[in-house]
Amino acid sequence: MLKAFLLLTLAVAALAQRERQSKVKADDPGPPAPYSFVYGSSAKDGTHGREETRDEHGTVRGSYRIALADGRMRVVKYVADKDGFRAGIATNEQGTESASSSGVVVHSEALSGPDAARAEAHKARARTTARATASRPAASASYNVERRVAPSHARMPEYFPAPGDYFEP
Repeated sequence: MLKAFLLLTLAVAALAQRERQSKVKADDPGPPAPYSFVYGSSAKDGTHGREETRDEHGTVRGSYRIALADGRMRVVKYVADKDGFRAGIATNEQGTESASSSGVVVHSEALSGPDAARAEAHKARARTTARATASRPAASASYNVERRVAPSHARMPEYFPAPGDYFEP
């Protein structure tokens, strides 16, 4: 008797659930909403910014740019539409080379291969030489005595966990 009652209850619940699900319909989002935004920022280490638009057909076009204080820069322009995502990258960052694959075109103005290694070695040599020639005078006109506190040999305090039940594996 109990089995029959449980079976009947489950059948009624399943039918009620199926009826409820058939009444729920997904909202039609309609066509894509157009939008547009632009922002930019500037700081001591460089600038960056981004802009993007989407039209009524869902095509997204945009770009972002980074220009660092040391002269490195990157500009990425992209399009995303029914044909997929395509991007173009312009940069002068070391270690990059012009290439094209998978809808992305990279245009690099950076030196590559042995030329890049020679340019980096030249920059390192110039930095080392600049530091060596811009040294301080060997002698000072005044004598400076720094006051320092003698080191303490006091014992460090010991800390113990508060009493209680702790899990130990």
